[in-house]
Amino acid sequence: MLSGVCEALAAEGTRLTLLSRRASAWRGAVVEAFDCDYRDEAGFASAVDAAVAHSGPVDVAVAWFHSVRLPANRRLAERIGAGTLVQVLGSATADPAHPDRLETARAVAEGLRCRLRQVVLGFQVEAGRSRWLTDREISLGVLGAVHRDDLVTVVGSVEPWSARP
Repeated sequence: MLSGVCEALAAEGTRLTLLSRRASAWRGAVVEAFDCDYRDEAGFASAVDAAVAHSGPVDVAVAWFHSVRLPANRRLAERIGAGTLVQVLGSATADPAHPDRLETARAVAEGLRCRLRQVVLGFQVEAGRSRWLTDREISLGVLGAVHRDDLVTVVGSVEPWSARP
């Protein structure tokens, strides 16, 4: 879902290192690809360490972990050092019944030097109907957030919550 972000950053001349379950299968301008699953704590930690050893300090990391309560979140934030972590979050983070979720997600960088930026993915409302964001809309929204450097960016809409697909 974030391949468009990788493609756009590569087109801008950004040097990329990719960590994902199928990183080595990605066909784009990548300095190095590390196959790993963020749910495998030891394997992910090893891949992050190898990526930093190979590519050097992290300037910007774009990460979409489907849970903020996994050790991988903190591990990546620790290894970023003074770089920026762009944390991509699902729409449930904006649920008004759980106003603590954005703050809970923010805790991943608590006490660390990394600069945290958050991107909340919402939905689109068109002609009175709602739908989830497309991969392209997600990539464009995340890329915009990387360039703007806002603390929190919402891609699409999260209100009214009752309109969620």
